[in-house]
Amino acid sequence: MLPIDSSIRGKRILKEKKALVRLEDISESLESIKPEDFDELNQDDFFEAKEVLKKIHATLYNLRKVLN
Repeated sequence: MLPIDSSIRGKRILKEKKALVRLEDISESLESIKPEDFDELNQDDFFEAKEVLKKIHATLYNLRKVLN
């Protein structure tokens, strides 16, 4: 196996850390949302929120496959 150039390794580690920081930010944002925050939504906004949650779920599913 060829040795990995330290600058390439450093870039990879930096990229991985950026992804981790982004996940942590997303987690904090999601934790700040409470179920009662949706009480005031009209029907159209409620269904739009459900679609957004479906997209989040699909993205998490794909990320989980990578991380497992």
